Amino acid sequence: MEEFDFAFILGALFVGISAYDRFSTPPSNRASTTAARYYVSAVLYVAIAFISFLLLSRYPNVLGALLSAMGAEDMASSLEKLPPALLTALVLTVLLEKLPYFATADNWLRRKLQYMASIPHEARRLSRHLQRRTFTVGPALQQSIARKLLSQGFQQKDIQFSESDNAQFLWIKSAALMEQIEVWETESRYIGFLSTFADELKSLKRQYEQVRQKALLTFRMDSDLSPDPEDAKTQELVTAYRSDFRDSAEALLTAICDFVSRGTLQCTLSGSARVETLRALGFVDVEEWADSKFTFHQLTTIFIMLCCVLLFGMVIASHTARSFEEILVKVVMIATIYCVAIGCALFLKDRWEFAQRRPGGLRPTASYVLAGALAAVLGIGVSLLFKWILFHFDTAKTLEDVSKSYPWTLLTFTTAAMTACQTDNGRTRLGRWQPLLEACLQSAVMVAAAYVTYLWLRSTGYAFAQRPEFLWRILPLTAAIGFCIGLLVPSWYRGALHVLADDGSPATERGRPNRATGQLDPGVAG
Repeated sequence: MEEFDFAFILGALFVGISAYDRFSTPPSNRASTTAARYYVSAVLYVAIAFISFLLLSRYPNVLGALLSAMGAEDMASSLEKLPPALLTALVLTVLLEKLPYFATADNWLRRKLQYMASIPHEARRLSRHLQRRTFTVGPALQQSIARKLLSQGFQQKDIQFSESDNAQFLWIKSAALMEQIEVWETESRYIGFLSTFADELKSLKRQYEQVRQKALLTFRMDSDLSPDPEDAKTQELVTAYRSDFRDSAEALLTAICDFVSRGTLQCTLSGSARVETLRALGFVDVEEWADSKFTFHQLTTIFIMLCCVLLFGMVIASHTARSFEEILVKVVMIATIYCVAIGCALFLKDRWEFAQRRPGGLRPTASYVLAGALAAVLGIGVSLLFKWILFHFDTAKTLEDVSKSYPWTLLTFTTAAMTACQTDNGRTRLGRWQPLLEACLQSAVMVAAAYVTYLWLRSTGYAFAQRPEFLWRILPLTAAIGFCIGLLVPSWYRGALHVLADDGSPATERGRPNRATGQLDPGVAG
């Protein structure tokens, strides 16, 4: 292996590891959101770091100019002594926080991606959700808790397992959850989480012990002390102690729910597994939920991901003499067209009733065709705009290029139609495998469309399509793009059907809202 190749691979490895470590700092970040949101955002952050490394190492003059602008002339002069890849890796890892512009841009990007990943808002939202849910204690756990509390001095009448709003049940609920958290310490999948939150677990156990002592004294006081109604001081003291105990019990339950929410988020990889774990703990009416619509942040995530895939493919796989500016404009153009296709698929489905699948009814196939046609037309408009800029506002050259490259609209049509079709898939028994199968299906259909597009482009005389290697460049890129869209968009959109109720609790999947009536339609079977 040549020295440059070794330096490039070593530098890329260091940049990737360092980027993931920064995104994961503090370690509690992983426990603050779902696995899908965390790893998608982390991969995006690492991919952007790698793309930055790739571009700066391939264009050392740009890196030198940036370093000189920041007053690091000595480092810029090192470009002549060190391989550009190693110096770039050094800048993007060890020296990143010491260079103001690099540090500012990195912190801004990391904050934005963590915000899109709902760090730490998802854990807080889940904790609030758990505090409102109905909680039950199973027979076996009831016997275990009763034996333990009786041995600690509690009486049978103090142990209340039936759901209520009094302080006794709040205390028993906390005791049941702490009993099950102790079981986590014997399960291998919770080892990493408990190691990360070891200090918090110790603090939670101390808080639990303090509330246990207050509970014991409060229950004894209720049993042994019957204050005279005319004895105002004694009655005031008893009321104040009961109020203090209730406040302590509520604070303890909140702390336990915070801990449980982080534990289930970190140690479960899917929504169904998380719901199963929470129900096993005793939260009988907990459900999966998501925001009430496909958000701008989600679409931005798709756009950034597509840009990374396209830029990587065009820079690495391309052997043409195209400038970086041309590559960048084409990357943004293609990613924009794909996002327009996704938007067309979801816009019609949200806005027009005929595009919505009804329970027990056939799929609205006509709406898929319409979404694809709309995306194809808008895609041509986006292509015209970007190519007009790319050809320096030469209208004749722009129209000539579009007259030969218009078969690309078939791929745009297929993306929109297939995305619209897949969002009509209901939840099935496949569970966490369903998004993966949808991703593979979307990828396969788009690869087939890309092959037909290739044949069509050859017939129009499109210059790049005449090259033998053109097909083997577009097929892997199309497969990767189709996989990303199929993996994320349908599952995200299904999550949007879990509409939040007014009190912040999720409704079960009853269907998407009818915009004409504002009511929810019944759910759709898969």
